[in-house]
Amino acid sequence: MLERTSAREWIITAVASVVFVVLYFAVFWSKPPLTYLLLIAMAGMGVGLANLNQGSSVFIIFCSSFIPWVAGTTRRAVAALALLILVLAIDAVFFHAPVGFWATSMVVALGVAGSNIHFAEKNRVDAKLRMAQDEIEHLAKVAERDAEGDLLLWPRSKPFRFASPAVG
Repeated sequence: MLERTSAREWIITAVASVVFVVLYFAVFWSKPPLTYLLLIAMAGMGVGLANLNQGSSVFIIFCSSFIPWVAGTTRRAVAALALLILVLAIDAVFFHAPVGFWATSMVVALGVAGSNIHFAEKNRVDAKLRMAQDEIEHLAKVAERDAEGDLLLWPRSKPFRFASPAVG
């Protein structure tokens, strides 16, 4: 296999690897809509290099792993994953991508993105619960301070008088 790999292919693979590392970290450092473009570039690199190097399926797999975290909702993540799978199918049928590329990309992307969709949704729900819990704790502290304030003010605001015995 190494004998059939030209210097040109090695250079393209090395450059693609460097570009991928930049894209990978940029996804962590960026926010939408830039992250969408980074994932499109990552998937585009995978599809574009499929005929040169079937290992470019890792670009597709990493792209699919980011989709649930970047999409923001389960519905958008599923739609983005379906679009990615559709692009892979079009590449396989019309551009004759190697089976080792598209089959690996599809199967692993579905598994990775599917599990990450679950975990991303769980994290979103947990974040909402944490926010609700923090708000409850804040309101409890405010109510406690308010109640303490009422107790401290009560003797002054409403004078209390002891009943004196009737003088007779």
